[in-house]
Amino acid sequence: MTFMSLFISGIVAIPLGVFSAVKQDTWGDYVSRVITVIGLASPNFFVGIMTIFLLILFFGWIPPIGYINV
Repeated sequence: MTFMSLFISGIVAIPLGVFSAVKQDTWGDYVSRVITVIGLASPNFFVGIMTIFLLILFFGWIPPIGYINV
């Protein structure tokens, strides 16, 4: 899971960084700065909860939190 998260963050962060470096002080640079600050400021537990929520919402994947009496 760690390697997957590093891979995904690299896919997102490297193009955003290159775009910000090439297009300095444009609206795209400011948007990428805001995305970066939000990503750095959001706590890990909140990101985890939102990931679980989005997986449930889009794919119907529900974690095993219920009890079934057999």
